[in-house]
Amino acid sequence: YSQGERNDYLGWGIVNARLALEALVPASLSPSPTLNPTVYQPSGEPSPSPTLNPTVSHQPSGACMPVDIRILPDEHASETSWNLFNPRGDVINSSDQEDPLLLETLFVLHTCLRTYCADDLEYQFVIRDSYGDGIFAPGYYEIYVDGDLIKKGGDFTTEDVTKFSSCAPTSAPTINPHSCNEDPEVTVGRKKPDGAIVQHTCGWLGTQSDKVIQAWCRTTKWPNDTIPPASYACPNTCDTCSAAPSSAPTSVCSDRLAPVKTSS
Repeated sequence: YSQGERNDYLGWGIVNARLALEALVPASLSPSPTLNPTVYQPSGEPSPSPTLNPTVSHQPSGACMPVDIRILPDEHASETSWNLFNPRGDVINSSDQEDPLLLETLFVLHTCLRTYCADDLEYQFVIRDSYGDGIFAPGYYEIYVDGDLIKKGGDFTTEDVTKFSSCAPTSAPTINPHSCNEDPEVTVGRKKPDGAIVQHTCGWLGTQSDKVIQAWCRTTKWPNDTIPPASYACPNTCDTCSAAPSSAPTSVCSDRLAPVKTSS
């Protein structure tokens, strides 16, 4: 049958689908929503979605604690690298952020770290040797926390890991003049008039002339928070076994997680 010609069985014949649809959906109705609507992004930083398992934030418990890292590389200084991690596992300082280690030259880093005093929170120091033979003697590395020597090493292969508490120790310093036990490898310092700090060991001082020894042993003032004077750390050389011990200065640092460098 042709268009517009009615039949009792087929009706009016071929139906124009588009016209039929337009007849069923009035033009005044709004179009159906899209399946992928455009999302409006407001200016500025979006507000973060709340987490179902929030991370517990440990608040600092007080003043920061001074940490002193000293590295005397061997003749292959370029093989040695190090990282200092906070209790969250973030790198807060590393050899990549400091001056490169130099052949048989003492590197000293003075930092001050936030204290948390929680059993499960520790700082971590990792030192590595790319060749896998550690640091040859007389090279070494030392870690001092609040004036206490907590680690001295160098005999390792590819890496050595040291963990220490995020709470400043309350025990007495390991260097005790009244014990008269002098460690020849303890580093001592003397501040020059221009503010620079000269560093040597008790063993070195013991080989010097009387004039040099007297000049180094004369002062009882600490050059900085972590380097003791010879009169405090070298009791035999300075003949100060019976003298009253000098107390380390109280460190005052800004309370932040990143290390705060002091003058060296």
